[in-house]
Amino acid sequence: MPAKPPAALTLDLFGTLVDFSLVRDERPLVGDLLAEGDHEADPDAVLDTWVQASLAERARTPFRTVRASLVQGAGALARRHDLAIDPSYWASALESLWATRPLREDVAAALEQVRSAGVPWAVVSNVDEPVLSALARRTGLRRAADAVVSSHQARAYKPHPRPFWMALDRLGVELGRAVHVGDCAGEDRAGAKAAGMRGTILVEGSLTEAIAAALDP
Repeated sequence: MPAKPPAALTLDLFGTLVDFSLVRDERPLVGDLLAEGDHEADPDAVLDTWVQASLAERARTPFRTVRASLVQGAGALARRHDLAIDPSYWASALESLWATRPLREDVAAALEQVRSAGVPWAVVSNVDEPVLSALARRTGLRRAADAVVSSHQARAYKPHPRPFWMALDRLGVELGRAVHVGDCAGEDRAGAKAAGMRGTILVEGSLTEAIAAALDP
């Protein structure tokens, strides 16, 4: 029998649907935050400390939200770089940046491919619900997607399989009949594999090309 196209797709958010780059977008923000406080510190070093400390917090149990991890991470960078900062203010600034990022230019065309194929799809993202809700409403993804799942809802971060399981349960699709599209091998590919999904397409160029590959039987 000929191979069948997937019964559903799950799509990552930042770097896949949303135009986002850690270096391009977060580094200038850290530079601005440092300038506000007249701090003489290397933005790259500060950002690296913040990212690593926040990820370490996320890896701990019980589950910690992204915001809680960001606040704790900012506290760690303050100690590491001897900076007098307000960790909550820094966390809010970063959340605001995330919530206002635009969609990639080829998202409309990519989602039209999915719609034309008649395949339901869900957003699966490692982000807190308030940020995801604000971004999804502003960009129209909330209306376009058949389901939207955050790590906040799932109480687990990709590559844990739970966010994928929750999304496909909401879509009513068996795990082995769905394909994931994302931009991170460590979170997206590993997570989809752990969840028992059919496969993963990594976005390495245009999103439309990745979606076409994902829909290919």
